[in-house]
Amino acid sequence: MRYSARFLMACLVTGVIFFISISDAYACRCVPPSFKYRWSKSKTILVGTVSEVKPLYKYAWSQYDDKPVQVTVKVKEYWKGGEGDSVDVESLAEREDDEEPKMISKTIPDEDGEGEEFLLHTSLQNLTCMGYPFKEGGEYLIFAYERKLDESEPWSLYNYPSETFGVGGLCGGTKDIRDRSMKSEMKRIHTQVEADGTLQIFSSSEDDEGNGKGDKKKKKKKK
Repeated sequence: MRYSARFLMACLVTGVIFFISISDAYACRCVPPSFKYRWSKSKTILVGTVSEVKPLYKYAWSQYDDKPVQVTVKVKEYWKGGEGDSVDVESLAEREDDEEPKMISKTIPDEDGEGEEFLLHTSLQNLTCMGYPFKEGGEYLIFAYERKLDESEPWSLYNYPSETFGVGGLCGGTKDIRDRSMKSEMKRIHTQVEADGTLQIFSSSEDDEGNGKGDKKKKKKKK
């Protein structure tokens, strides 16, 4: 009886390991494209905290667990796009020992709350590479990509309305701020902002369905 129990336990453990291996084999792994590509293709880059992850059942069709969701982000700062007040900060870009530090601009939500929230229409990534596993209360660096009119985006599992935003898939550059690559990524962002010399400003209007939009409004020259 004792040996039968051991044999049963061994079979159970082997089955669990096999199941995990199969699941892991289907999990998404990817190498993000170059920073230059992510910077040029994204319309908005921001840092913020997810305040709500809301299921969008009317778009659901997938057999996967990657369910369609609307993610509401409470914005801390914009590095590309966004609306609010322009604030100067010292650049983290690499420079020579004798080179003076430079100032760059970022955008933060203003006192009236303009630019305080940003909406994403995406999926909770599990097996496919087309979403991101956002969690309420998590703080993220987000690369937001706008959907174009009458086009099906290869990085989006669901066909949301045009002018809504997604994360460009798991490889689009979005990451938890605790990620070990965060420091080097922020250096790249500061270097790019410094090189551009201008900060793109976009409005964040909403349509009747509550879809965040990003119509171009104006440019601000950096100091």
